Amino acid sequence: MNKEVIALLRYCKQRLQEIINHQFNISYLQFKSLFLVLNLILFVALLGEELQAGIVKGLLIILGLNIIVGIYYYFSQEEENQVAQVLAAILDLSFISLLVYRSGGLESPFLLAYIILLARIGIKRQELWQVILIGLSGHLIYVITLYLHYNKLEFYFTVKFWIQCLLFAGVFFGLVIVVRMIDKQRRSLEKRSKELENHSITDVVTGLYNFRYFHRRLEKELNYAQAGSYPLTLIMIDLDDFKEYNRHVGTEQGDQALYQVGQILKQVTRDNDVVTRLSSDEFAVIMIDASKELAKETSIKIKDAICEYSFDGEEELAQGGLTASLGLATYSEYIETPQELINNADEALYKVKLSHKNGIQVYNSMFAELKRELEGTDSGLLNTLRTLLTVVNARDRYTYGHSERVMKYAMAIGEEMEIDTEQLRILKYASFLHDVGKIEVSRDILNKKDKLNKSEWDLIKQHTIFGVNIVEPLDDLDEIVPAIMHHHERYDGTGYPYGLEGKDIPLLARILTVADSFDAMTSNRPYRSAMGQEEAVNELKANKGGQFDPKIVDAFTQVVDQVFKNNKFHAS
Repeated sequence: MNKEVIALLRYCKQRLQEIINHQFNISYLQFKSLFLVLNLILFVALLGEELQAGIVKGLLIILGLNIIVGIYYYFSQEEENQVAQVLAAILDLSFISLLVYRSGGLESPFLLAYIILLARIGIKRQELWQVILIGLSGHLIYVITLYLHYNKLEFYFTVKFWIQCLLFAGVFFGLVIVVRMIDKQRRSLEKRSKELENHSITDVVTGLYNFRYFHRRLEKELNYAQAGSYPLTLIMIDLDDFKEYNRHVGTEQGDQALYQVGQILKQVTRDNDVVTRLSSDEFAVIMIDASKELAKETSIKIKDAICEYSFDGEEELAQGGLTASLGLATYSEYIETPQELINNADEALYKVKLSHKNGIQVYNSMFAELKRELEGTDSGLLNTLRTLLTVVNARDRYTYGHSERVMKYAMAIGEEMEIDTEQLRILKYASFLHDVGKIEVSRDILNKKDKLNKSEWDLIKQHTIFGVNIVEPLDDLDEIVPAIMHHHERYDGTGYPYGLEGKDIPLLARILTVADSFDAMTSNRPYRSAMGQEEAVNELKANKGGQFDPKIVDAFTQVVDQVFKNNKFHAS
């Protein structure tokens, strides 16, 4: 045949192989089949006019022999796509046999291809007898291929044939052994690497995921949530007074309690939830594809399970048992980074710790609420409020959470008293910012556990004036100045800063006084523990006409049950 034609065929084959390998997503079997067809075309082209019917006969015999071997190979496979792999092996063996058959028998330059192919098959076998059987099968196919070539068996009794067979067997078993040793070492290294990886992301005390894995996984899941794949909720869990418990029972029993808490979390949560230990007594659960409602249900189960579990030595605690506080935050469009979601859940948790502990708080974004309310208006007011609230939060976290709760109590009172919409709007902003002046007061004074001295108390009483000085120069906020200035006046005229009395005190300031005092009484402070709802309400009633406007106290008692429950999401 013309050399140019042969060269063209070879070039076409080469280009097609490149296209198949790099351009199309084609299965392994399809690739091998097409490859075989191309090789047969080239083989036929090389034979030219010498092509005889015996070639077809030989090809059919060799193909039949390889199918027999392939049947065994198929039933011994334990891997995926075994049909494709077996048929591909049959095609390979058939083509190599045909090449040996037509290219000189014992003198064929393609003999080594037999060994490489059989070794590749043998490497995947686990048992020695399977490797030997593959070797013997290959020997049988080789013998029959040579028989078809020579039309007699004399070659089988020649020294040359057996030297070849021994060399082939040595190469075959050598390749299998070496490759299997390398593969065994590779698998051992992979196993060790996996163990090290697991160790690096596992907490040694609880067996849960650790702080490092938590941040890596939260970032990944937040990306999915931002893409709209599914909702995402984060639960932060803090064991109440665990340091005190650890001090009573010792480190060893404390670690055992942490392990038991970890087991409780794994039992209560779903398999696809990511349960982690973040620090000494703090845990977190990343709830994947979980709504806020499901997260609430899970949080209640976690809180109750920890509260009901009998930890050794917990009777030594002042509250009589080991409990947990939980904060929840669900991904929303306003969250851009994992840290923001963590901060939200942590903020909700902090609010629980400030109140009664052993409770649950769902994060509610003030910024999101304000943005919805101010949508379509000048964004200057929103940005001003955002800036001031951010400064307050950075200065004193209690003031930030306190302001949000006071807003809810104050709005409930205003709605009960049926004040107009415009006054409700002013009341909301005044509630958010009524303690903004505390950013001018030292943290040491704000968080002091002992009784304040006269100079410290005088400075604290200045926070209403400091607040007015901050807010008064700002556009659109002048309406809230009276409420901020006078929310510490008393109805009997003994309050500060000006000692106003009765209805001389602005209405919104009188409402703020009740809401502010109730939240202060029902929150934990550095210098005292929180009161219960009933005790705090009785305190308000006892001071009607003294510190508080009686009508406002009466209005608050009508709404306090529902508002207090919603404010705390208190699942006791």
